[in-house]
Amino acid sequence: MLGDVELQEHIQQHVNTLAFGLILAIITGYFAWHKGFFRPFPFTCVPVISGKSVLKGFMAFILAELIVFPALFEVISQIFFDISLQHLSSIAKGWVNVLIIFGGFLAVLMVYFDLNLNVRLQIFKQTPLVWYKQLSIGIQAWLISYPFVMVLSQLLAILMLVIFKQPATEQIVVENFKRILSSPLLVSVTALEIIVLVPITEEFLFRGLLQNWLKSQFKHTSLAIGITSLIFALFHFSTKQGITNIELLFSLFILSSFLGFIYEKQRSLWASIGLHGFFNMMSVIFILMSK
Repeated sequence: MLGDVELQEHIQQHVNTLAFGLILAIITGYFAWHKGFFRPFPFTCVPVISGKSVLKGFMAFILAELIVFPALFEVISQIFFDISLQHLSSIAKGWVNVLIIFGGFLAVLMVYFDLNLNVRLQIFKQTPLVWYKQLSIGIQAWLISYPFVMVLSQLLAILMLVIFKQPATEQIVVENFKRILSSPLLVSVTALEIIVLVPITEEFLFRGLLQNWLKSQFKHTSLAIGITSLIFALFHFSTKQGITNIELLFSLFILSSFLGFIYEKQRSLWASIGLHGFFNMMSVIFILMSK
């Protein structure tokens, strides 16, 4: 628990960041509004996604990342190196995580190709705009979404400090990334996965499958975005992060809402992949700058 002086210092830091984010949010929000960013969604058909496909996608991902590949590497580690994964060096664990993330991507990719061709096309593109322009629009949307995520997360951080009187701990993902900074090759490969593979995997699961399925069930786009964002946030919950989960999950909910919004607005998964990937890239850059 922080003393009064330390508490005030932490709160002041968050207030400064909040003020900066608020200025950015006002500026970017103003231009986005006048450019029509917040206009109603265009009418488009809903890809025919079955509940079975949604379940299959998430089960394939969970089995690959939490059970199959971790168990496989545990066996390999025990047989060839006579050591448990838990006792490997940070660098070795980093390479294992790289392979697990790639395994999750491959599992989801198989689910994608199991879908009907027309459904796959509807998920990724319902407009004539080429994929790289959709990707660019998603990247531009970061300029609008990031200030809002910053403002709301800082407000919650201040509230958490006032209530619990202790600072948020560093995210587990950030801690793990910092542990591998001594290996440039591993950092590069991990960053590439975080920026490219993770957004493609998660956007297909949450926007391509789940959000489209919820929209077909409830006939309400905003409700589908909200439920998807809630599940997206809870999907990143970690018991090791304690009360930090509250701030983290809230920020992820806001980010996911923007991801769902840009997907519905552009009707292209490339747009949400662009926003997600650029958000992750900036997060990696911030970590590297703070080392």
